[in-house]
Amino acid sequence: MIRLAERTHEDATRLARDPNSVVVFPLGAIEEHGPHLPLLVDWLGAAELTRVIAPYLRRAGWRPVLVGTNREDRYKCSLDCAAHYVRASPRCA
Repeated sequence: MIRLAERTHEDATRLARDPNSVVVFPLGAIEEHGPHLPLLVDWLGAAELTRVIAPYLRRAGWRPVLVGTNREDRYKCSLDCAAHYVRASPRCA
């Protein structure tokens, strides 16, 4: 899976123009789950679902582009930044 936050803006622009690129933006609530679980449980579930579906998207001819944070929470990309590249894509309406 291509991680947008790890690409240069030139790479991101090329990806946005590729008609086979599909943006995957995993979202999950940050909320209390009791004293035994961290707040990001829903985020982890969304990230795992993204990881699982990416190979299926690739086999169907798509290029999944991950926007957001990865499981290790090392790379971040704001929605404003992502929206700029998403709007550049001819497939987005």
